[in-house]
Amino acid sequence: MNIFLVTSPFQYICANEARLHYKTKNNTLVIVEQDVERGKKNMEYILDKTVWDEIISIPRSQRTLRIPRVINKIKNKNEKIERLILSEYHGWRSNLFMANFPSAELIYIDDGSATLIEYEELIVTKKPYQRKRLLNDILIRFQKIKPATYIPFNKNLEIFTIFNLKKNHCRITKNNMKGLRKNLLTENSFNIESPIGFIGEANVDAGKDCIKLSDYLKEINKILDNTTKDIVYFPHRMETKKIRDQIESINRIKYHNSTMPLELEISKSNLSLSKLIGYSSTALYTLSIIYNEIPLEIITSNNLSQFSTPNLTNNHIAKQLK
Repeated sequence: MNIFLVTSPFQYICANEARLHYKTKNNTLVIVEQDVERGKKNMEYILDKTVWDEIISIPRSQRTLRIPRVINKIKNKNEKIERLILSEYHGWRSNLFMANFPSAELIYIDDGSATLIEYEELIVTKKPYQRKRLLNDILIRFQKIKPATYIPFNKNLEIFTIFNLKKNHCRITKNNMKGLRKNLLTENSFNIESPIGFIGEANVDAGKDCIKLSDYLKEINKILDNTTKDIVYFPHRMETKKIRDQIESINRIKYHNSTMPLELEISKSNLSLSKLIGYSSTALYTLSIIYNEIPLEIITSNNLSQFSTPNLTNNHIAKQLK
């Protein structure tokens, strides 16, 4: 049996690519449910129930009770667990599975830009997982589950990733999103005569460490000034109505209401683009792989604070895009 643990639509996309790449059989997918409506709809849209032997969905709440139930359900089948395929390398859920299926081969899939940070700070340094909470651990033991109090670095760890990671202590296998590209026929999404796609940024007008809305609008207008083409604007899921109203008021902007993850949206909406433009982000990097026929342009801006977490994340992605 192979166990896949995912907590987001993007993780699911990567898990499905891993299923195809490793040609796994007897696959159990454990999904931690989304807690926002858009995330729920995205997961519902991309989830293909026909390719999984079993799907177990669990809410995000009461995890001290719900995750052990899932582990016990799997244990009670008395089947050999060949692989644990999961993300969130130092996440509690992941490590509880690792603690209870120690002989399984461990494959770490991407969790967006968090993968880059975890790789540099936790995997390269071989940092063990440590977490002790007396009452929670007692409750977990009461359910006949071993708590994840200390998990050493796994010497047999393999990473299945879209990113270009330097080989260090573990095997690294490249995820080129071949399954998704084949299914979507993404080569049909490029046309030199088509509009330009702009990937909306999350960190706009949300505090002192974010891009000012006025600067954001200037960047978009600068692009329009340098081309005769229209822009198809793909909003970030966190975008506010205030930002949307400003964007929609700009001439030659086509505001696109996405109904699914952007990785699928372009192809499924039968859009063709001549270029993709955006700030460095996980979405932009992923699109550069899935739609690699479409030229890419990264906005380099001084408008992001040098002390902000978003900028740190963007810098990690920017290095990958070079």
